Amino acid sequence: MNVSQNQLVHEILAQDFTDRYLERTGFDKLAFSAPYEPKDPLCDYEKTFWEARPNRFSEPIGKRILGKMHRMSGEDIDEQFVAPFVEKAPEITADLQDFPVMLVNDHSPDLQAALALHSATIGIAHASENGRYQENLEAMIRRSHGIATRGLAPIVIGKPGLPNRLSLPFMRLQQLVVNPHLSFPINQQMIDSGIPEGFRKEYNSKLRADSVEVASNTTDENGGFTLWSLSPGGTPNFPGQGEHEGKILTKKVEDATIRLIGDMGCGLLPVYTSFGRGERPTVIRLGGIVPPNEVTELTVPTMMTDIAQFRRNRGEPDVFYEGEL
Repeated sequence: MNVSQNQLVHEILAQDFTDRYLERTGFDKLAFSAPYEPKDPLCDYEKTFWEARPNRFSEPIGKRILGKMHRMSGEDIDEQFVAPFVEKAPEITADLQDFPVMLVNDHSPDLQAALALHSATIGIAHASENGRYQENLEAMIRRSHGIATRGLAPIVIGKPGLPNRLSLPFMRLQQLVVNPHLSFPINQQMIDSGIPEGFRKEYNSKLRADSVEVASNTTDENGGFTLWSLSPGGTPNFPGQGEHEGKILTKKVEDATIRLIGDMGCGLLPVYTSFGRGERPTVIRLGGIVPPNEVTELTVPTMMTDIAQFRRNRGEPDVFYEGEL
């Protein structure tokens, strides 16, 4: 990949994805997209993931950002999201001795998969019997991996033109709670963006190889595997059109994503969530873990169909998985 092509991709990504994301979420008053700088790690398009760097700020900062995104307080997150993972922790930690586990999420609010993963690491750390909570939390964060959009990479917290010491890459905040793996999602907006198809395919191919390699490796002297989180559709829910007008659709999972999950050898744990947004209670349920040898090409689409049904049963009557229509 040459510098001029990297710059073109970065500028399209920042304008068409990062800036729109910041505007949509209301974070445009607090953050901006970094300009292209060849030596800036945020502009390194040979890099597909960044190693987690947890510390004592991981939990409070993670809760603050994810709470703002999901209209939840830290106490809400503990009661509604962390508690189910505390209960599920013995099963998850037992299975992590045999294979990597992936949380399968909807994509109703942004960063939904991040909220589930952060809650899981907190819940598993709380459930540990050795009593060293912060040490356990940081160890779990180093084992946790999330796949999200590359459009998150250029975000800088602060104002353009301020000295570097007064701004903070959003990537650093991600690294407080996860090993972020960033992809170019396969969706119409990305296809129409002007980013060369060959560039996207080459980058995603490297992401695939990196993810499979990381998932196949154990993480510590005890042989534990990695914990992953993913919204398989790769894009937020969207309004239906034509015959599906009036419906809210969860994007159909691409065959390439299904193959990636299979090649990673993960057990799959569906996270059933309905966000009340102040109008109804927020409800979360964790399904059973499907071990890797039982995962087929239909497993993830079936989970996404069931998650949409869960939301309909909880008072969201117009939500459907695109693949079921």
